[in-house]
Amino acid sequence: HEKKRILQYAGNPFISQKTDKLLAVFCFGPLRIFYAQKPLILQSRKAEELLTYLVCQKGTLISKKKIAETIWPGRTESQAMYCLYKTLEWFKNLRQQGIGIPLITQRGTLGLDTSQVYSDLWEFELLYHKRSEIENCQRAADLYVGPLLAGAPYDWISPLEAHYELACAELLETLVQQCKETSQLNIYQKKLKIITEP
Repeated sequence: HEKKRILQYAGNPFISQKTDKLLAVFCFGPLRIFYAQKPLILQSRKAEELLTYLVCQKGTLISKKKIAETIWPGRTESQAMYCLYKTLEWFKNLRQQGIGIPLITQRGTLGLDTSQVYSDLWEFELLYHKRSEIENCQRAADLYVGPLLAGAPYDWISPLEAHYELACAELLETLVQQCKETSQLNIYQKKLKIITEP
């Protein structure tokens, strides 16, 4: 898909080197996970999906029942809950290998300890909310290196993908209007065209 190919890695994919967080999850473009500054590939697809779902929830504690229904659609409630608990058990086994994903479980809810995690998604959100300053628009647009979790087969991703695509298009429109440097203007215009093409 042209949009994914051109935007991929248009920004700096190694921002994880600049974070002191133990876990870094990059959600724009294809998913990239770093643990202690090293690439981490989770061998369980559902563990990977659960982690990215929790990142997309931005630290909010979500009911385990809702998580199970979202990650395992089409299963009965008891089957989905069983799958969730098996995946959480998988994360516990990962901790025994020295890789501790900072999950928080409280009274039937699950989330991430955001104090131990960096995500380009969260940084984008912070910058977007401070978009009145042009520098924040530039930094947020640079973070958007492709559609949210490009190529991921998750049923729940479409509304979030659309949200971030529209937010980035808005930032790029602002940058195109205010940019004075020709080479940078061309980059913003090209990126905006890629995002807004059907």
